[in-house]
Amino acid sequence: MLPILLTAKSEHLKMSRFNLHVKGLHSIVLDENEGKLTRLYITSENHEMYLNVNENHHKALGVHSHRYDLKLTGIVGTFTNINYKELVISVNLEAGVKCYKWSYCSTLKNGQGAHDKTEAMLTIDSITSVRVGEILELKHHELHTVYVPKGKICAWLVEEGETKTTTTTLYQNGNTSGYPSSSFDDVDWIRDFVKDLLIKAEK
Repeated sequence: MLPILLTAKSEHLKMSRFNLHVKGLHSIVLDENEGKLTRLYITSENHEMYLNVNENHHKALGVHSHRYDLKLTGIVGTFTNINYKELVISVNLEAGVKCYKWSYCSTLKNGQGAHDKTEAMLTIDSITSVRVGEILELKHHELHTVYVPKGKICAWLVEEGETKTTTTTLYQNGNTSGYPSSSFDDVDWIRDFVKDLLIKAEK
């Protein structure tokens, strides 16, 4: 993984985001080809991705779809992909988790973020653990979130396919504003930040 990080162009690394939607989740842009990004998602030890599995069902990273199909490859550690499906809201509230549903247009793509709020109910459809070297492919319409054990550094490669839609769907029973993300122009700092995390993960 380090050779790819070292050869990534500065213009791409500068597109990276730190604490993206969630504290301790970082999106490192390694390449762009005709608008399709290849990114390294990596967690630092203080991440909150472990909150995606808890008793009150609050998600640090909301359940969401994507604008494109995705290929996810495990790089460091093990992450768990949790797919959901939407249920018809009925009087049987125990059938799923009641939450709010938004249409979402990425603010990174000049969109308006979350809008058109309605109520919805979700239930878990499948759970898949992805280890180093394993690949998980997701269709753009699949609803998912990701769990990483508390305090663990984990990394996975995300490769975008062709754009299928301009609007995605976000489900959350908490705050949709997410954790404030940041970006940096110092590409050497970005490389060192990721390398330090990868080295820690090997210990």
